[in-house]
Formats: sequence, structure tokens, C-alpha cells
Amino acid sequence: MTTLYLHIGSNKTATSYLQFRLSRSRSVLKRHGIYYPWVGQSGIGAHHFLAAHIRRDPDKLFEAQETYEQILEQLERNIHQGANLASSTSTEQKVVLSSEMLFHPERNNTERLEALLALFSTVKIVVYLRRQDHYLPSYYNSIIRNGGTLDTFDKFCKNTNMDYFKVLNGWSAIVGEDNLIVRPFSKDLLYQGNICSDFLQCIDTPLTEQSLVASGMVNESLPLESLEILRHTNHQRVESPRVFHDFLDKHFRERRRGVSSTLMTEEIYDSIREQYQEKNRRVARLYLKSEFADSLKFPSVFSPPGEAYLPLSTEELSHLAASLWNMHYSPPPKSLIWRRLKSALPPRLKVLAQKYLPIS
Repeated sequence: MTTLYLHIGSNKTATSYLQFRLSRSRSVLKRHGIYYPWVGQSGIGAHHFLAAHIRRDPDKLFEAQETYEQILEQLERNIHQGANLASSTSTEQKVVLSSEMLFHPERNNTERLEALLALFSTVKIVVYLRRQDHYLPSYYNSIIRNGGTLDTFDKFCKNTNMDYFKVLNGWSAIVGEDNLIVRPFSKDLLYQGNICSDFLQCIDTPLTEQSLVASGMVNESLPLESLEILRHTNHQRVESPRVFHDFLDKHFRERRRGVSSTLMTEEIYDSIREQYQEKNRRVARLYLKSEFADSLKFPSVFSPPGEAYLPLSTEELSHLAASLWNMHYSPPPKSLIWRRLKSALPPRLKVLAQKYLPIS
């Protein structure tokens, strides 16, 4: 018997970290009858190339060289051979596939998804849910950090649909309610306080995080001041985006001196709460274990996770421009990084900046 554990995220629930650890621990997993396939996998360890074939609107970043039929054929061959799967003493084979690109079932090609699931005797969907007022700021930060250009945070929240009840109902119709493993993403509720041990418990193995190959992978959020700059400048090409990000990160972390700020306001929180509160109650009632019933419940009173973020002033932007200039890019007047920043400066700041930087 071969059981597929299909991990679908959601994103911003330590998915990349989990995928990285699993992909580098294949030999450990194999000894316990668990197969984490190479086929369909992208560089980080997620099966995004496989998922891109299934999505109705695939991300061009994950266009695979192999056709979907070739990926399935190779996966089926490995399953039937059994050489890379379970230990010789086990009668059950477990396969783990992971891609948050498959999270929304309505965005997947039904025929292609069914072709994948048909390879297995049993299919279990593993999904982690993060309360929306925690999820949305993290997702917003991630999109901008990776080059996206977005509206303001409040508009982003209004335009991003994270209806978990709809998502779980969709997957329930595909694999059955009993085959959904729904977990809250909260450190105090995860088994042993971490995503790796919790996931390994979900797939019914005695392994824990300590069993997996270690990883120094860290995925930190950028300071909100950096997001404000990048949100306006990501549309411009720059020869060294990592250098620009690191500069902004260092500059603003030094100025903040450990003081945290947040884009979440009481008005935005109330809007999110109103939109998802009843849907989250239904999720808790139908899909969560009783001990996790309150994990998606919104507090009635807004408690900000930091000081309210204030947009950068002209003087602060001017200080940033001067600091960037002093880094001595070669040649500074023609630096794309400088032009990228300068294009986002408001007119009054451009006038002020000329005192520092006489550039047209």
C-alpha cells in the first residue's frame, strides 16, 4: 500500500524551511519507509515544477523541462520499483510531496491533479493555517521582498482572499474529509514547538526535527521602511538587488534600534475579523481537533503587535539618499541602484536631495 502525504502549505507557515529540511534528509526518511521524490522538485526542495503543471495559472518561474506525463511516469516507476521507498520490513510505502502552489484547489487543473492522486492507494492532505491577521502582513512583506510591486497594505488585504473554509471544502470534495490533516500554525501549538517535528508526527513516523539534517536557513521579514522604498522601486531593474536589500535592511534596523512597528491598524484588523471570523469558526468546527478550536479565533479587542508604522518623512528619505551615496557605488552618478531610489522620491525631496547629490 502506498500513501501520499501531499503538503499544500499554506505559504508563510515555514513551508520553505520544512521543504529544505526534508529534501536534505532523504536518506534518513528512506530508512523509515518515507520517499521524498527528486522528480518535480525545484532548487529549494519544494515540488514546484510538479505543481506548476497542475496549476491552471502556472508561475513561469517554475516551468519544468519535463512534460507532466514524463514526471508522472518517473514517479510511478519509482513507486512500483520500491527501491527508493519503504524499508524491507515495512509493508506500507509513504510518499511526501510538498508545494504551497497547490493550496487553492479551484486554481488546479482537475484532470491533472486526479492523474497524480490516482498513483496512490491513499491520499492525505496536510495543511497548516495561520490566522489571517498574522498571515497577511507576512505575505505582503514576502511579495515585496521578492520583487513585487503592490498597492498599500490595506488595499492588499482587501484584494487577497484567504477563505480557509472554502479551501478545505474544496479539498474535502477531492479526497474526503477524513483524509484532511489540518494543523494550526502557532509555535505554542506545534508538536515540540516546531514545524518539522509537527509534520513528521502528522505522517505517523517516530522521527522528530533532531532526526533531520540541520539547516541554517533563515527567512526574515524586511523592516517596514524598506518595504516602503521597495514597493515604489521594484519596477526598476537593478544590477545588485541583494546589495540594495542588505543596505536598506542595515540602514533601517540601525535607526529603529529594536523597536518593532506594524502595518496592521485597528481599522484593517476589524475588516479582516469581520470577513473571516465566521468562516474560521466553521473551520474549527469541521476540520480542527477540539484542542485547536480557538487557534483561528480573533480576539474581540485589537492588540497591535508593535508601534503603528509612520511613512518616511522627507528628512528621513534625504538621510537615506545621502547614506546610499556615501557607499561609493562605481560610478555613483550612473548607479542603477541610486536611480532606482531617486525615481521614488517625492518632488520636494528631489529638490532637497540636490543639496546632497547634484544629479539630474
